[in-house]
Amino acid sequence: MKRALAVALVAACIGVYASVASAQVPFVQVFFDADEFGEGYSETQSSCLSTSGVSNLYVVTQNWNMFVQAVEYQVQFPPQVFYLGETPNVGVNDLFIGNSQTGMTIAYNLPQNGFAPIHLSTLNVIGTGACNCAAQTPYAITVVGEPNGVPAKPRAVRWPDFAAVEGVGMTSLLCPGFVSTSQSTWGGIKALYR
Repeated sequence: MKRALAVALVAACIGVYASVASAQVPFVQVFFDADEFGEGYSETQSSCLSTSGVSNLYVVTQNWNMFVQAVEYQVQFPPQVFYLGETPNVGVNDLFIGNSQTGMTIAYNLPQNGFAPIHLSTLNVIGTGACNCAAQTPYAITVVGEPNGVPAKPRAVRWPDFAAVEGVGMTSLLCPGFVSTSQSTWGGIKALYR
């Protein structure tokens, strides 16, 4: 009896963990950094981009939790960023159509593991000189769906059933500004919820 109860408890825990893991929202975002292996992405905010040299930005999918056969998205740049070109992260037998600025579709010969981040493309950009972080106005680099608005969200094709799955297009910021805070006591914070 104890053994059956332990097995049921373990199965229930695995079921809860699996449902929580599959509840993550899939998204596509532009990152300002990559680790030395080109796999770890963390920075979604930056100061003004250099006007004297090319900067690399990385378009990455996260939390798709499926095998991805194709991806479709577009990156909208503010006037403070000039798009020069890009290097799609594709293999010899993969196919890409368009570019990230006008709308990109990437189809993979072999499905990609969406349970881990997928590096879609490395964007080559340069600052235009119109960026002013002293004004404390953030400038948004946003990932959306197709240029005509249908679909409005980036999407991927799931393997093996080839179903289209929508994700969320995230926004990365240049000159994110300051987060305003004020000092308070714990009692003052609790009083807000009475």
